[in-house]
Amino acid sequence: MSEIGIITRQNGGAIEDVTLEDITVKTVAAKGNYVAGLVGYYYGVGSMKNITATDLEVNGVNYVGGIAGYIYMSNIDNVNITKSNVKATGSYSALFAGRISDTANAQNYKLSNISITGTPIYTDGVMTGSDTSIVGVGEVGAISGRSYEADSYKGGSQDAGAGNLVDGVYISGTSNYVGGAYGYHYNHAYKINVTNSLIEALSTVSRTYVGGIVGYDVYGGGNLIS
Repeated sequence: MSEIGIITRQNGGAIEDVTLEDITVKTVAAKGNYVAGLVGYYYGVGSMKNITATDLEVNGVNYVGGIAGYIYMSNIDNVNITKSNVKATGSYSALFAGRISDTANAQNYKLSNISITGTPIYTDGVMTGSDTSIVGVGEVGAISGRSYEADSYKGGSQDAGAGNLVDGVYISGTSNYVGGAYGYHYNHAYKINVTNSLIEALSTVSRTYVGGIVGYDVYGGGNLIS
């Protein structure tokens, strides 16, 4: 376990009212887990809100995110990410958080008002990249590579997760589970908008699971996604 970021590990409590600008985090191959621009490992019931980030460059192996490598059961609200790039050579990577929660109790928490935006790059009229990108291997998405929590919870309000936006972003993975917002999503998802973005799965495996919004959604039925 590496735990690399401005905050390497935080156990619970609040992370609020933070502005990140021109941050670079790079690791050596052997020590590249739980890597992020803000907090590598955020464990315990907490709250993350009012986070603004621009010009982030984050490279790691597993659990790599622009804001957090791993988040365990927290309410998350009002996060804005622009002009940032994340690269991972392993699993669970995203512009926001590599992985969010790993338990059914995560249904009691939500993520809302997340905005991840970039300026697309076009070649001969075709989008080929962006100044905001996530390039990983398995379980890759703009918001999270794998999430058990975000955007809603079982039995929750349809207003949960309102306002989550991915626009003008390049998302690329070379293995299973690649999505515009989430690579792998466990709970229901509401009101996610993915627009003007390029999602690529450069994979030779037989089951890739690629989606414009979610690569693989365990509870896909009845979701309100736009």
